[in-house]
Amino acid sequence: MSATEKTVRVCSCNRSMRLDGAALGKALSPQTPVTLHSELCRRELGAFEAALGQGGDVLVACTQEAALFAEVAEAAKFAGA
Repeated sequence: MSATEKTVRVCSCNRSMRLDGAALGKALSPQTPVTLHSELCRRELGAFEAALGQGGDVLVACTQEAALFAEVAEAAKFAGA
């Protein structure tokens, strides 16, 4: 499955990294919307949960909090999201 078939969320880790959403989207595909976040694992976690509720695959660019995202995804699956 390619990135064009996924919802892509990228986090700057509390703005500790400079990210260019337009360049990332262009590199993936013009059809792949890339949503930038600064606190996806904390204050913006609801955006991840909402993306899960839309169905389809959600790709999160974060390794530090991978366990948290896996836990939330698993809980959403059992909650019917």
